[in-house]
Amino acid sequence: MSAGATAGRAGTKGGGTSHPALLPVDEPSLGAVRARFLRERLSQGRADRTPLPRLVSTGRTGSGKSTLGNLLVGCDDLLRSTGRHDCTDAAHVLRFPRGLSYVDLPGVAGDDRLENFNRVALGMAQVPQWPLVREMRVFDYEERRCTGERTHPAAGFPADLLRPDLVLYLIAPHQGLGRAEKPYVKDMLRAVGSERVLFVLNLFHGPDGRRTATPQDLTETRANLDRWHREVGLALDSSRLVPMDCRSGAGLAELLSAARDCLGGSTALGEVVSYQHERAPRAYRAEVQRAVVGFAAQVAGRTPASDATATEVPEVAARLLAAYAGRLAGEPVNTAGIAGAAGSGAGRHESWLKAFTRLAAREVATLRQVATEPVVERRSKDVYKKVPRYDWVKETDYDRPIYETRRRKVKVSPGDFDEFLDGVGNWLGGSGFVAERWITEEVLVGYKKKKRQVVVGHERQYVRTDHWDETVGHREIGVAYAPLGPAGVALVLTAWHAALAALAKDGTGNLAAVHREIRRRIDPLGTAPDALAARAEELLPAKTVRLLEAALRTGETGGAR
Repeated sequence: MSAGATAGRAGTKGGGTSHPALLPVDEPSLGAVRARFLRERLSQGRADRTPLPRLVSTGRTGSGKSTLGNLLVGCDDLLRSTGRHDCTDAAHVLRFPRGLSYVDLPGVAGDDRLENFNRVALGMAQVPQWPLVREMRVFDYEERRCTGERTHPAAGFPADLLRPDLVLYLIAPHQGLGRAEKPYVKDMLRAVGSERVLFVLNLFHGPDGRRTATPQDLTETRANLDRWHREVGLALDSSRLVPMDCRSGAGLAELLSAARDCLGGSTALGEVVSYQHERAPRAYRAEVQRAVVGFAAQVAGRTPASDATATEVPEVAARLLAAYAGRLAGEPVNTAGIAGAAGSGAGRHESWLKAFTRLAAREVATLRQVATEPVVERRSKDVYKKVPRYDWVKETDYDRPIYETRRRKVKVSPGDFDEFLDGVGNWLGGSGFVAERWITEEVLVGYKKKKRQVVVGHERQYVRTDHWDETVGHREIGVAYAPLGPAGVALVLTAWHAALAALAKDGTGNLAAVHREIRRRIDPLGTAPDALAARAEELLPAKTVRLLEAALRTGETGGAR
């Protein structure tokens, strides 16, 4: 990555617009990470005691000389850095255990006496028309504290006390190069030599993370330096212009690398640069992961307000993370890219954001809680009873027989004399010796009839009307959602995976599977931000980490910028 690109990535707190409901990503600064390792290495002693160069900073007041010194030490207030004119009226020498010395001189192009102070320190003649410097005060610092103060007469000032191996001329491009600086810069180039001067373009950044210097400011600064070089018979080497942010540390590694090159490839200084180069990328990646996990953790406590906005928080978080991924890689994330793996059929041309939104809708739906009430209707029913219908019928009454008295003759054995005579006569007549006798008898001639009622059918008879309330169903009276919780955190981290995959044009693959894996890792930890951030590197799948590394490599080489 170019120094300009590095400086442009100074630490910003979520550079870009955040959603009112979400805090922005607390973006770490690669420059700050590199500066941390550079400070760490400079604070370590060397066994061979090989001295590192003496870097002498000079320039206009407010250009960042003291800020750069504080950055190297890792202490915000060791050197006074108010930005007011002429707030430094002595030379401050910072000595590091590894052998590097950094000298902070007073500002120029303001107080004429203090500019003469700079001229004496750099072995240049004082301007006689200005107040002459009689004494040179020098403060020494070691291990983040002032260890002594010395005063030397200007006339007999030891030449090697502040003599620079390399001069760092700091410029704040947004302030412009003033005409008052021109004589000093030209005299410095003649006295020191352009090969021993680096121009540090201190790219200040505002609270919103945006650079205060405009492209026009940088163009004008370069044009002025180029003209001043030509006026003293020199050519401006563009490699001697090093952009950085002296407050955040973005570009410090590039500054020390440029210093190494100016000093003929100083192995001691190169070793300091290599030390951070070996360690900073991994540490920066870990800080990015912690920042992303910390950003995702805040989602756990968010609760969807309604069906219409149920997926709003995950979607906004996805867009913020996509923008952050784009800043890391130096190129925007394509929200209309391929969502599925190459050759995955119908879904291959679908936006990864649409695929994520569908996943978010499914997951958030599981948190939906519906309040219902019964639907009751008034019902009624007529009650009838079955009543028999009767009719009269006649039938034979076998219990009431009908008899008739009848007379008839019967042949009987003679019983008396008369019958004897009849018998003799009948015998003589050939009918046998029998007599005929009249008898009376009761003969059954039928039965009487009787009447009775029988059931011949039934009919319905109204009894009453019953009324009652009946539940015929339920209706929704309200919808509420549970907090997004671990599912929401996993969703946001899944969006991070998808955005990185879109950057790599690798296809997001099965986002549901990625979400399940991340959710499985989150569940045992809960949703406390500190707990999640502490285990950030364990929460993301291996492929997500590889995609992040690829994005960071793209950013290192300048991306599409």
